[in-house]
Amino acid sequence: MEAGFKLATGMLRELETPFWMAVTLLEHAEWLVKEGRGEDAKPLLDEAREVFERLEATPWIQRTNEVPVDRAAIDR
Repeated sequence: MEAGFKLATGMLRELETPFWMAVTLLEHAEWLVKEGRGEDAKPLLDEAREVFERLEATPWIQRTNEVPVDRAAIDR
C-alpha cells in the first residue's frame, strides 16, 4: 500500500498537480497514523498543509489539522 502512495505522489508531483498531490500526501499520512506510524506521517502532513494553504483549500486544511498525530512528541 505504501509503495502505491509513494508512486502516486511522485507521478502527481511530476505532472505538476499540487492539489491532488497534497490529497495523496494527506491520505498517505492518515494511513500511516492508522498503522501506528505517526512520526512518519508528520512530514507528509506538513507538506500537504503547505500546499492546501497556498491554494486556500480551507476544508482540506481542516482535514489535515484533524489527523490525530501526537504533535507534542513529533514537533521538535
